[in-house]
This record gives sequence, structure tokens and C-alpha cells, in this order.
Amino acid sequence: NPTNSIEFDPEPFYTSGMQLTHLLEFVDINDTARLNESAEIYTYPFRNMPWDSALWMDGKKHDGKATFMVDYGTNENGNIILSFDAGKVKERISRLPFLMITSNSSVMDLTLRNLSTVSNHSRFGCEMMFVNSYTHKPSKLEELRSIDDEYCPAVFKMVNVDLYGEDAFNGSYYQFRPVCYVNPERALNSQKELQNYRLERTSILPLSILTAYYGKSKVNIYGMNVTFGQSKDGFYAATQYTSWTSTFGIGIPPAESLSLSIIMIISVGLGAPVVLLIFGGIGVLIKKQRKQQYNRLDDAKQDIIT
Repeated sequence: NPTNSIEFDPEPFYTSGMQLTHLLEFVDINDTARLNESAEIYTYPFRNMPWDSALWMDGKKHDGKATFMVDYGTNENGNIILSFDAGKVKERISRLPFLMITSNSSVMDLTLRNLSTVSNHSRFGCEMMFVNSYTHKPSKLEELRSIDDEYCPAVFKMVNVDLYGEDAFNGSYYQFRPVCYVNPERALNSQKELQNYRLERTSILPLSILTAYYGKSKVNIYGMNVTFGQSKDGFYAATQYTSWTSTFGIGIPPAESLSLSIIMIISVGLGAPVVLLIFGGIGVLIKKQRKQQYNRLDDAKQDIIT
């Protein structure tokens, strides 16, 4: 029984955790790309999969990068890969969707490669659990919209799961763009939608390292599903590859802001019509003033002739 088998001394004032609990497979006969009650759903617990030991990137255990892999399914070379990279400074990751990481966050990549399916209409997804020790405020799912798609073309939304603490700086978050990729070479033409669902409160912790630490402690426990793909994309069978990137961190979720180049483009776009309007108005006034002067001269000449 792993309950409360992990302890810290001194006890931290705030803790949180995230766990991938199940790989989901559902048969999407109607090609809606949405998980619903009428779908034929299969669940595969991640904890029952025979994961390999951590493979440290480049043999450097101090760089905070690790990859876990499990051969899965009946297809040759079918596997699931989980990669983690601990942030060192505030920067964007070097691949789409270019999420922001800090020294207090980590990047997680999930890759489903050459998996066998129960149907040619199968799609995959994940069930995940979130836990945090601050129980005075419920966790919240936020979908933030932006006018800028500079870092992730054609995607104007960021999804945050806020796991609150006593204040904004002492909480944690889970963040991702609602996109996945169906080719190892991430590009716009291999970018597909990711469907995220409601954050649901629950009272049961899955048997895992979370149970080993939290045990029967009073904590906030939430579950959420995500599924990969969009209508008319050919289902998982089209490429037999899906990858997804997300981040988990302490503090305030990084907010997207307009870069200097975008600000300059917007300024020029909005400023040019204003400048043209001003100069156009000045031109009209000058033309009107000259016409009035010509009219006065004509009147003066007429008086002289008279």
C-alpha cells in the first residue's frame, strides 16, 4: 500500500501534481472528432504499461531532460513516448507550438507512434488528473483568446488549468495550445485540432505516486480529457502518428503578448489611414482657401471694370 509513503521535511506549504491516467481510444463513426457517450470507448491505464527506464538525452543527467518509452499494441515499432524537459530560463521552446517556459516549469511531449487500433475510424486521447493542496479555492479551466498567431499559426487560443494557491504566485498551472501534430516534422500542414473537455471535480485519487504522497489528505482533485484530431482529417490511421506538447509549472501561467514586430505592423496599419486622413483634410482646406482667394480677386476685377 503506497499511501503516504512519500514525505517531505519540512512539510511544503503548497504542493500540486498532474498525472496521465489513461490512454483513450474511441471509434468516431460520425467523424465529429468529439468524445461523447455514444462513442465506443476503450481505456488503457498508463500505469499498467511496461515503461522502459528513463533514457537521459545525450547521457547528461544534469540537463533536466528525460524520455520514457513503451512498446504498445500489435504493430511493429508501435510505441508511446513521454519526454520531459525542465526549464532553465524564460524562453520559448524551439518547436511548434512554441510555448513559453520558465525556470519554474517543465515541458511534456506525448507521442503516439504506429499504434494498432480497433477500427480505421479510431481516434486517441488522454485522461489526466490534477491535484493541489490548497482547498479554499477551486481549480479553474480557462480558454484565453488572442488576436496574435505569430508563434502558432492559425491558433488564437491558449488553455490554462489554474491550480490556485494562497495567492497568484504560490499556485501552479497546466498550459497548452489546443493543437497536435500528425507528422514528426511539425509544420502548419501537419497541425490538427486538439479537443479539450470540462474540468471535472472528483474525490478519488488514482493509485500512483500522487497516492504515495497525498494518501487520504484533503486535497482538490480534478479530472480532464483531451482528444486528438479534427473532422475529415482521416482519423489516426491516416498518419499513425500524433504528438502533443504542454507545460506544467509553479506560479502565474505565462501570458501571450504581442511582439515588437507585430506592434509595429499594427501601428503602421492603423496609423497610415489616420495620416492620409489628416493630409487629405489639409489638402481640402488649402484648396478651399485658394478658391475663396480667387473669388475675391474676381470680385475686385469686376468692381474695377464697373
